[in-house]
Formats: sequence, C-alpha cells, structure tokens
Amino acid sequence: MVLGVALVVGVVVPLGLAVLTRSIAIPHNDAWSHAIIGRTFAETGQIVLVGWNRSSLVGQIVALGPLAGSVVAEQVWVAIMAAVGLIATQRFVTARGGDDAGAFAALAVAAVPEFGLLGTSYMADMPAFVAVILAATVADTALASSRQWVLSVALAVGLWGVTIREQALIAPVAIGLAAVWIMRGRSRVLALVQSIAFGVAFIVFELWRRSLPFGDPPSFQPSVGHLIAVSVAGAFTLGLIASPLILGTRVSLNWRHWATWVFVPASVAVSAIWVVVRWPNTLMGNYMGVGGAYAAASVGTRKVLPDGVWAATMALAVLSAGMVCAILLRALSHLWQNRRRQSNKVLRDPLPTLMLSMLLIGTLIQAAMGQEIFSRYFLPVVPLAAALLMPFWRTIPRIAYAAVTINVGLGLLLTSDALSYDAARWQAAEQLVAQGVPPTAINAGLEWIGTHAELPADRRGLETHPNSALPRILNMFPESTECYVISGDPTLQLPQVAGLEYRRWGVSGRAQVYVYAQRPCR
Repeated sequence: MVLGVALVVGVVVPLGLAVLTRSIAIPHNDAWSHAIIGRTFAETGQIVLVGWNRSSLVGQIVALGPLAGSVVAEQVWVAIMAAVGLIATQRFVTARGGDDAGAFAALAVAAVPEFGLLGTSYMADMPAFVAVILAATVADTALASSRQWVLSVALAVGLWGVTIREQALIAPVAIGLAAVWIMRGRSRVLALVQSIAFGVAFIVFELWRRSLPFGDPPSFQPSVGHLIAVSVAGAFTLGLIASPLILGTRVSLNWRHWATWVFVPASVAVSAIWVVVRWPNTLMGNYMGVGGAYAAASVGTRKVLPDGVWAATMALAVLSAGMVCAILLRALSHLWQNRRRQSNKVLRDPLPTLMLSMLLIGTLIQAAMGQEIFSRYFLPVVPLAAALLMPFWRTIPRIAYAAVTINVGLGLLLTSDALSYDAARWQAAEQLVAQGVPPTAINAGLEWIGTHAELPADRRGLETHPNSALPRILNMFPESTECYVISGDPTLQLPQVAGLEYRRWGVSGRAQVYVYAQRPCR
C-alpha cells in the first residue's frame, strides 16, 4: 500500500503532468545537451559531445540505443528508472528494517521535492541514483551468499552508474570493499580480483571519455569560503529532504537527559537565525527555491512559491537540521556505550555506512575544490540514511508522515510549475519560428538556445566576457543572437510584442509568458 503511494506520488503524477503539459516532448534544464548527444548516437552510433556534459552521460545514452533519438522515449525511460529506484529502495531498506521500514523509505524518497522533476527529464541524476541503489540491493544478495556471479552483476550495475555520473562511484567501490571484508577464503580472493577488474575498466572508460572532443572537464578553484557555504546550505537541504527520517528518529533521543534539552533548542535556534539572515536563499540552489526550479536556465525572475509554503518548508528544514545535532550526539553516546556490539553490527553490514560516508566526504572534497554542488546530488542520501536509521524505529511516528506530506506538497508545486512554464516558453518560441524568426535569434532560455545552437557550447564564454551586456548563457553560443526574449518576468525593460497564457500548475491556475523584442538584436 505505502509503496504504491510512493509510486503514484513519485512517478505516476509527475509523468501525468508532463504528458498533460506536453513538456514530455521537450528537454529540461541541462538535458538539452543529453538529448542532442542521444540523437547523434541514435543516428550514427557515435558519442559526440557538445561542450555541456560535465557528467559521463554515456551509460544512459547507450542504454536506449536507437530510442535515444526521441526526447519522449528518453523521458519515459527515466520515469521507468524512477519506479525501479523506488522498488530497489524498498528492498534495500526492508532487508535491514522490515517491510514497513522499506515501504516508508520508498515513500520518503518519492517525497523528495526534486524527485518528480528529475524523474520526468533526461537529466543524469535519476539514472545514476537508480544505478547506485540497484547495485547496492544486488550486492546485498552477493554479500549474504558469497555468490561471485551476483557480485559481478552488482559491480557491473555500479560501473554502469559511473558511466552516467562519476559520483555513482560510491556504489562499486563500497561494494568491492564490503565484499573483500565480509567474504572468506577463495571467495575473498575472487572478490578482490573482480574489484581490481572493475578499477581497470573504470580507468579505461575515463581515459576514453576524456579523449573525446568538446568535453566539459570540471574546474578546480580551491576555496574555503565555498566549502563553508556549501556545508551550511547542504545541512539545511539535507535536513529538508531527509526530514521524514530525521524527525522520525527523534523517538530514539533520551528526553530525560539534560543534554537533549540543551542541544535540541540551541541547534534549532541557531538554525532559525541563519535562515532569517539568509532568507530566502537558505537551501542549495537549482531545483528548490522561491523562484521555482532551475530558475537560472530562463530569463528574468519569478516568484513561484507562496510565502506560506516557503515558510513551512524552511520551518521543516530548521527543525530537522537542528535535530541532526541532537541525534548525532545521542548516536555517538550510544555507540560509545555499546561500542563492541555496534562495531560488530557495522562490520557485519558495512555497505550503507561506507556508501553514505563516501558520498558526503566526496561532496565536501568537490566543494573544497570549488566545484558547484546542487541538492539533486544528495538523492542517494535518503535510502542510505533510512537503511541506517530505520532499524532502530519501533513504529513509524506521525511526525514522519507529516514531514513527507510537506515535502510532497512542495514537490508537486515545483514540478507542476516547472513543467508548465517550460512548455509555455517552448510553445511561444515555436510560434515565433512559425512566423519566420530563426530559432537562433530567440532567447527562450538555456534549453532552447542549446538545442538550436549550431556549434557546441563554449563554457569559456562565461568567464571571458564577464562584463558583456549579453545574458551569460548567450556568451557560450557566439553564433546565437537575441532578437526576441521569452520570459515569465513581466518587469523586463523591453517592448512586449506578444504573450501566451498557460495553466500555472498544470491543471489549474493562470500565468503568462511574455514575448519581448530586442532592438537592435544583440
């Protein structure tokens, strides 16, 4: 029953909205580049990069074969992957906490506000997440039975995930380490050999991928300030997306101990002060914000979420982030008092601990190197945290369901708005094209410009023209011009020549995109 609700909330409803708004047939956010690479692969059988492909991507493109040329097929496939990810989450957590825990963990994952959007676009995040949790689920069987062919499957799925997004490396590395630790005798030797073979395959793949022209290698600009900013924003973001698990775990706190009454209020108070100071930009950007999902990909600014919704979201993030400190304190105390028994438990089942630790530490290292970190990278945290926390639950408390409800509400608003807005911008741009305007003369946002660009993107345009009057996106596409601008922002200082009304939330509400003329073109 609960798993069915998770599938409806996380897959069926977002996919239905994508079909209803007709955004199922257009790329979203960075997925324009993925779609172009997929189309070229479907037509020629070759991987040709387009300068906007920081992730590996290859695995999700090759998996579709000739269907990679269809945006609809790509996004339906991702929706199917999202369903697989929820089922794999349920199995992974059930093995540790029982049926109720597994089903609730799947619901908590489906409730992550970004899940619906990631599950209806050809972004790399959802397939990579599915590869990580599916590899871990298969590895459970391999570790319990010492069957080498099952371990091979787990490592192969993990390697496939790495060919989609490098952060998926946590799965095969953790699986290999766990197998070598747990297995004995000949099985341990074979597990070590398989792990080394995986390492060789990964190195060969990376060398090949980095040899392709128009790659998009990450930049390295070490910054302590960036690390601190990411750490603080990440704490609140993780507090929000994992709030059903964090608040549900509050039952394990010793509320008779003075330390709990000191640390919980203090942590919540400090969190609340930080939110007030940083309002409204408290969370990591990209998919969760007052201005809607991936607002930087379109022109202008909009206020999407009502104040009450954002206030409830921040209250949940503050309470959850504050509770983390108390839970960690209690956990450390409990581990110390029962260090021998708990140590044995971790050593018997090291997989979730290894994967979660590697994910968080790896993310901090990326941040220290100056790389951009987005909240969608944290999707695997929820099932891994559930596998560690929920075995201690006796029942699923109501506050956990309340947190799920808030996250689901936020996710539905963000998903329906983004899908509707993307489709409306695209439709308005197509109307201009039908009137004879070249697609490369229209600025309808990153997806439109990238899709219709004649040359690969040049990220150096973002740095080499810092004072340019052109929008930052256009700097990467020198052959594109801006004669018309399409935006949901009614305050742009340009003459408006047309408009298009659409349903704000997919099925209800009214909103408008505006068509502005840029004279002269630039």
